[in-house]
Amino acid sequence: MTAPGVMLPVLDPTAAAGELPAVLAESLAASARVLVAAPANVRRRIDILSAAGLSLDAARVLVAVLPKRALVQWAVSCLALAPPAAESLRALDETAAEHVSAWLDSESEDARLAALRFAEEGKFAGPAHWVAAAAGWSGGSLAPPGGPLVVPPDQLVGEAVLAAVRGLAVRDPKPHTRLAAMVALALRQFGVDPAGKGS
Repeated sequence: MTAPGVMLPVLDPTAAAGELPAVLAESLAASARVLVAAPANVRRRIDILSAAGLSLDAARVLVAVLPKRALVQWAVSCLALAPPAAESLRALDETAAEHVSAWLDSESEDARLAALRFAEEGKFAGPAHWVAAAAGWSGGSLAPPGGPLVVPPDQLVGEAVLAAVRGLAVRDPKPHTRLAAMVALALRQFGVDPAGKGS
């Protein structure tokens, strides 16, 4: 497991600047594209978007660049820090976190399938199910056990994580503040090193 408080190269603030990838540009709001059109590294673009109050677009950048495992870790951390919810939602959150944590600890096929089954049985109805789906789609096959191999498309994990993050944000009376907090959480998890780089 990638431990919180590490520096993934993609979030290194000293990384070389580069052009905004077209596929990422297409996912951003028009106002966000203008702000980050100039050559910059990923961390700089996230900082610019966050400072402009465009936290959803900053989250889209994270979803586009983080490895699948880091995305799952971020999503389950966001779930743990979500604002208080109704008892039924808390129970779903806890069950999802258990499934996802089991997969992060073991990366076993049984744990992955259990997370995916939880998401499917819940009909992807809320953030807890999307967090579990992210783990379930992180590898293996979309087909039932014993069926033909159906590799999950690469973008599925990111799409599930973004759905979870958006769903958790709207639980909060101040969704934009919650989104900003979740982006900041990702940077604390994967954009800090012992030498003090990052934030």
